[in-house]
Amino acid sequence: MLEFAGVMAVVLGMPMLLFYVVLPVAKRMGQRLGPRHAGDPDLLAEVDALRSEVDALRDVVNRVPELEERVDFAERLLAREREPAPLLLERNRENP
Repeated sequence: MLEFAGVMAVVLGMPMLLFYVVLPVAKRMGQRLGPRHAGDPDLLAEVDALRSEVDALRDVVNRVPELEERVDFAERLLAREREPAPLLLERNRENP
């Protein structure tokens, strides 16, 4: 019977200890360690500036593949052999 009482004390006691002691203490510690300057206008302005910089960098990152494609196209154009235009060939055959 004593073993059953010990098991019940652990089964019921641990959640109660967690709920009534550990969680409130952790909550208070989180509040004390949390952001202290949440309403500071200088910090809010800095955060807004950083967000705008991040947006600008995202735009640049999105443009890079398009620019790579354009460079590849230009390289292919420059690398291929120059073929004479078909109209010039016909004119040269007519006027020997």
